[in-house]
Amino acid sequence: MNLNSLDELENKIQTLIAMLETLRNENEKFKRDSEDKNSRITVLEAENNRLREELDTLKTDTTNQKSKLETVAERIQSILRRLETVNS
Repeated sequence: MNLNSLDELENKIQTLIAMLETLRNENEKFKRDSEDKNSRITVLEAENNRLREELDTLKTDTTNQKSKLETVAERIQSILRRLETVNS
């Protein structure tokens, strides 16, 4: 092996080492990004669950209010019918 071949080999090794370091840095960046996104997903899932529970509560409240309103409407109609009977 001559000196030029050794120089070329050393240059290739240096290039590969630089590429390896670049890939390691990119890998670390991707890991951090992934962890950040996973954290964000966890926060959003918790918020989603809270909102679903709130929506379920609101649906139950709406159903209860509707039932009460229907009961009141029936009572008012009954009173109106009795008033019509008295006025007739």
